[in-house]
Amino acid sequence: TNPIIKVTCGEEHTLVLDNLGNLFSTGSNDHGQLGLGVTSNYVPNFTQIDFPEKIIDMGAGARHSLAVGESGALYVFGINNFPGSTHLNYRSPIVIPFHEEIVNVSIGDFNSLMVGKSGKVYAFGLNKYGALGLGEIQRTTAITEVPLPEPFDVDDKIVSASCGGSHVTVVTEFGNLYASGRNYHGALGLGDRNDRHTLTHVITEEPIIHVSTGSSYSLALGQSGHIYVCG
Repeated sequence: TNPIIKVTCGEEHTLVLDNLGNLFSTGSNDHGQLGLGVTSNYVPNFTQIDFPEKIIDMGAGARHSLAVGESGALYVFGINNFPGSTHLNYRSPIVIPFHEEIVNVSIGDFNSLMVGKSGKVYAFGLNKYGALGLGEIQRTTAITEVPLPEPFDVDDKIVSASCGGSHVTVVTEFGNLYASGRNYHGALGLGDRNDRHTLTHVITEEPIIHVSTGSSYSLALGQSGHIYVCG
């Protein structure tokens, strides 16, 4: 068994990635979200998913999953939340054609966010409460570029994203943190409980190097090793 380097959990399924780029899945598979070529109530043991290349990142949502190949290709499987597709479910990973290499993905319940090699952020799915940072629209079935907040340092770029149930956070190369979406419980860390429909700068005590979001809360890891929580 090779060392596991990343784990991500959806609503009722889990994906794990080993150090050789192999991706494994277990749990609920009623919509093909495990990517194993079949649908079933559940798969009790971790099973390898077949890909034509090594995988570098992945995300698990309520009933769908994403994976990123070392080429930057975006693979999708599970219930159809996917741009340009007409099938009800995808039981095996398929590639969504896109003009930029993807380096990072994150999924909420029904919202998906991707970070491109250029630092641009892209999204598709449900945008209720501004959960994708796309303004007032309710959902998008096309991969849509997320507008950056203004002002935004042209020398900085977004390197990672994290989707919660109805909110999203992103971190930049310089350690800046931005958030959008539902803020009823204060999950955006902005000092109030007002929703935001576009990415908004979060004031932090130090540069942030990683962020993770849950259903209605967020945790950020500072450069010093301190952890900050809100929500």
